[in-house]
Amino acid sequence: MSGKDVWRWMLNKFDDGMIFKIYQEKKISCNGFRNITIHNVKTNRSRLITNLLSNLYYKKLLSWCEKEAELSMFEKNSLEDKEINELVLLATEHGTIPVLLQLFKEQQETKAVQLFAELKDEESGLLEISNQSIGHWNMPKEKKNDIKESQTEKDEKKKMKQEGNTTASSKQEEKKIEKLARKNRNLIDQLEQRDEQYKTKIEDMEKKHSAEVKRLNGKITTVSLLLKEKEDTITQYQKEKLKWDKERNKNQIQIELLEQKIKELQKELEEKEEKEDKEEKEEQKTSNEVDYRILIVGEPGSKSQFESDNIQFLFVPNEEVHSYDFMQDFDYCWVLCYELSRRDQYLLKQNQTYNELDESKLTICNEFSELRRFLNQYVNGKVRAF
Repeated sequence: MSGKDVWRWMLNKFDDGMIFKIYQEKKISCNGFRNITIHNVKTNRSRLITNLLSNLYYKKLLSWCEKEAELSMFEKNSLEDKEINELVLLATEHGTIPVLLQLFKEQQETKAVQLFAELKDEESGLLEISNQSIGHWNMPKEKKNDIKESQTEKDEKKKMKQEGNTTASSKQEEKKIEKLARKNRNLIDQLEQRDEQYKTKIEDMEKKHSAEVKRLNGKITTVSLLLKEKEDTITQYQKEKLKWDKERNKNQIQIELLEQKIKELQKELEEKEEKEDKEEKEEQKTSNEVDYRILIVGEPGSKSQFESDNIQFLFVPNEEVHSYDFMQDFDYCWVLCYELSRRDQYLLKQNQTYNELDESKLTICNEFSELRRFLNQYVNGKVRAF
């Protein structure tokens, strides 16, 4: 049983005007109806109720209950801490539907389902409400009295009516006794149900406690193993350190030679780094002296035609077209489409930095002849003949 089952029962008890009000306030539509009218509700109640319970509009129905339904007999969150037996008593006093609506209003759908299931299992007279009869939450007093009167009381009245010789006073006494007995049975059932619930909760808590103890014991075992491993490591370290100290004292001369060797290697490294810095500066200087820096996308098999004194050519390998940063410093970008596969061309177009290039810097070469023409234009005949 779910919350939708409870709502289906309640909506069938609502009168046409109340269902129309829900559609109107929440602006809910239904396939096959241009506008929902009160006449539509009267002639298509079942279809419109099913539409309200669909996955598309069920949340709107709950929202209407939470925000629009006014239940003056309850205070806000007044049912939050109520047990099922207390909710049954409230349903006897105020009616089943107002109590269920208040539970949905407080977002206690689970408890509303439990209450409805309890009343249904007991075949309670509180559910004996004629369909399309509820148009206001505060039901008339005579309707409440009809709901309060359980099936057992009706049977008792019928039995007492058949016994024509029974006096009015004895009827009242028997009625009171039956009512007290019924109330006593309900209390006993509720106590048994509560005991069962507590028993289940205790069992769950014991299981959780047992699992937690097992988990903690596992962690304690792990910590113990780690501590033992730490002690063994410290002991091994101390032994190795002692051994190393003895060896160091015996081989002091070798250590000094090693230290001297390290100094020499360090010096060689410094000289090498200084030389590399010098070469890098010279290379950078040479790079700054060229007339153009041209980026080639689509690495050709032979680069001999790109040898030039006044132009520096930078090449982007095919596998890097998707990740390459095209915002670096260069004068022009030539894309050799004939060197790129369809996949490489697609990945190039997905590169955001490529899409942001200035079009004046971008040249597309679909054929080798176009590249040759651009080389002749920029290299000024300094590239070897093809």
